[in-house]
Amino acid sequence: MAAHADPTLLGQYLASLPQPEMVRHGPAQIVREDDFREHHIVITTRYEITVDDQPLGVHIGLSNDGSAHCHALPAY
Repeated sequence: MAAHADPTLLGQYLASLPQPEMVRHGPAQIVREDDFREHHIVITTRYEITVDDQPLGVHIGLSNDGSAHCHALPAY
């Protein structure tokens, strides 16, 4: 089991995985749409994270309920 827990083995495996084609930096956006009583509703939510007035270039996950998560930031 110790051989399978070797960090080098994991690092080699992760390095062999396909890399994303493009990393998108800047504001993350989610668009939610719904119909209610013959009206079409569109809610656009935009998230932009800055640190010391500099945009934080990380992936932001957005859920349909409007919450955001980022693996680079602690969850509070």
